[in-house]
Amino acid sequence: MVHGGGWTTGYEEWMAFMAAAFTAAGVVFVSIGYRLAPRHLFPAGYDDTIAAIAWLHGNVAAHGGDPARLFIGGHSAGGHYTALAAVRRHWPRALGLPADVVRGCLPLSGVFLFGKGAGMKMRPRFLGDTANDLAASPMRRIDAPPPPFLIACGDGDYPHLMRQAGEMTAAPKAAGGDGEFVEVPGRARGTARGDWGIVEHLRAFGCEIESSGGKLICAGGPVRGAELDLSGEPDLAPVLAAVAAGAAYVGGGESVLSGLQTLDGKESRRGEVLERGLRAAGFSCVWKDPLLRVGGEGVGSGEVVLEAEGDHRMAFAFALLGVFLPGVWVGGGCCTTKSWPHFWSAMAPNDAGLHRVR
Repeated sequence: MVHGGGWTTGYEEWMAFMAAAFTAAGVVFVSIGYRLAPRHLFPAGYDDTIAAIAWLHGNVAAHGGDPARLFIGGHSAGGHYTALAAVRRHWPRALGLPADVVRGCLPLSGVFLFGKGAGMKMRPRFLGDTANDLAASPMRRIDAPPPPFLIACGDGDYPHLMRQAGEMTAAPKAAGGDGEFVEVPGRARGTARGDWGIVEHLRAFGCEIESSGGKLICAGGPVRGAELDLSGEPDLAPVLAAVAAGAAYVGGGESVLSGLQTLDGKESRRGEVLERGLRAAGFSCVWKDPLLRVGGEGVGSGEVVLEAEGDHRMAFAFALLGVFLPGVWVGGGCCTTKSWPHFWSAMAPNDAGLHRVR
């Protein structure tokens, strides 16, 4: 299995939670990593994926596996890389492998199309040159009858990915293969592996976390600065930077967020946007890849507009600032619809003064 993370973050240990179910059924479970964008653009991660498959074919027997029965899959970006490896039929022979080395593919919430018709609001930065849109699209790169596909996503997944999943299920059949689609009820994107690490990170700031009725409740805000290593968790950095600002606002001192080598790899250059926004709000903030330092006490009064730069996680972070810092407005707040369409109405009961720019 291959981890997700928007092609810019993650590591092989992310998929460990799946291993027990597979091994209990007598399956040898292997999780692999790959080089990440933006430092490594396509096809680097894909090349690493097929290299790992080649290594498994030559070594899995020593671990009780059968090299003639290799099935691959992954979540999100990992689903994309494995789907592309499954439909492309030239690379096995180039690596000295049988043409049917991949016996089946199981992508979860995968991405199968880039460019025109993909339905993506922003072009992923891992693609690099626009010429790679076609080369990276599994739906457009089926060379011959592919191995069977079992494609799955939750019924609350991103709409464009649910549509792509249906289209990708049909594509192998049209090429003489087989495909099946499973929609898992009651599951939104990310519920297979929640970002539970944020709980301990919040506790590091002195937040009081309670569990009630199946929900996590932050019963007490940040009271002290913290030093956090967010290696493999850069998506948590924007909101935790806002929490760090909250700690500084109450006199808790400076915080340092490290391990952010891939922070700038998604919708915006997040380190720069955070630095600019927090400084505009009166905090001291220094972004020097891979470290983000946050301190100061905030402006405390007056109005300030913090631009989200089209990045939903920036909007979430700056909205959180508005909970405790009077006068904060979020510019371009509509970008939250990418992952939380009703974010602003959900936040309204928490703070009547929280706004987005109209």
